[in-house]
Amino acid sequence: MTIDDVQKGVARNRDEFFHEVEALLSPQSAEVGDEIYLGIRPLLPGPESPFSSVTFSSTQSGAVRRISIDQQKADQVRKIHEKSTDKPVVVAGSVIEINASSKTALVRSPLGGVTTCAFDAEKFKDLMGTGLFRIGSKIKVSGLRYERVRRDYLSVLNIIDIQHQNPAPN
Repeated sequence: MTIDDVQKGVARNRDEFFHEVEALLSPQSAEVGDEIYLGIRPLLPGPESPFSSVTFSSTQSGAVRRISIDQQKADQVRKIHEKSTDKPVVVAGSVIEINASSKTALVRSPLGGVTTCAFDAEKFKDLMGTGLFRIGSKIKVSGLRYERVRRDYLSVLNIIDIQHQNPAPN
């Protein structure tokens, strides 16, 4: 991987992040994937946050790009997404812990949020049988999300994808 490859990847991820946050703040934000909402939710101004507003900024080619979220915008986003918790949501990320006795896995999204994913016995057995379900595997599941203080809980309905990431050769 070259420095140019890294710079292009950073630029692409930055652009995707800003696009997702802008979509999250739009009136149709319930249609936006919950991953971005779950990732920035701890930063949103509110009663449990030390912030009265939050601003995301980036500089590219000398131009500064900013997105600011005040208490009112944060409340609107929360209201839309809390109403949508009775609809299945998609969680994608890396498996960071597997608990066979409770048939759960902790999944960290690319933005750093961690969700407890609970599987029924059959789905858990099938996952374990694939040989792909390990710490570090990339997984994408859908299910019903329940917001909790420490970390959200997802009752998994469907396993969309799972891939084990082999370490890069030295």
